[in-house]
Amino acid sequence: MYYEPDDEDLDDFKEKAYYAKIDFLSENSKLWEKLNVQEVFEAGAKYFDWSNNFCVKYSGYLLNHTQKLAVNLADYFEQSKSMNRNGDVYAIDAIPVLTETGNGSMMAFFNGISAANTDELVGAWCADLLQITEELPENYKLLNCCFAEIWDRTRYCYHTFGIDEDSMVVCNDAGKPLEIVGVTVFGKRGSPQYVKVERTKKGIKFVTEPVKTV
Repeated sequence: MYYEPDDEDLDDFKEKAYYAKIDFLSENSKLWEKLNVQEVFEAGAKYFDWSNNFCVKYSGYLLNHTQKLAVNLADYFEQSKSMNRNGDVYAIDAIPVLTETGNGSMMAFFNGISAANTDELVGAWCADLLQITEELPENYKLLNCCFAEIWDRTRYCYHTFGIDEDSMVVCNDAGKPLEIVGVTVFGKRGSPQYVKVERTKKGIKFVTEPVKTV
């Protein structure tokens, strides 16, 4: 960023292993179009509900122009809604997880994840060109996407959809049992589990039971 062509030590600088990359950026930056920040903000403001939740509205499509992929934001939001211990409903922002570089998002899933979690997508969109639009373009593959921590997702489903006749937490109005999985430090999934609600003197307790396979 800071070197000048007439610097006295430029010859030494050119010998650095990273010089070619900096020189490339320096030359190509001359081609960049300068944008008016206010105009860009006003154009994108319709996608935000800033006064209420300080984030993009979860509607429309998140597009990956580089890979020709798309995520339905409303579907993402419904699958990823969670509730913390204070009763606040939230969803993990998909973009930082999709574009991260250090796998730090897995710390949010340390205790486990919803079985619907698409953890294979963590970091898969890093450095790609993204855009939010109202319509899905032709020739874009629609991906299922969900990022949800194990117990906050369970808490949300319990308070929103309740339990079935076997006291299992369900995840939709149709009464589908919620499935969760544990994750190792290396990201390997454990066996899928249901969550059963047990009532105690202090309230309720979530316990897991293996998913029965036929």
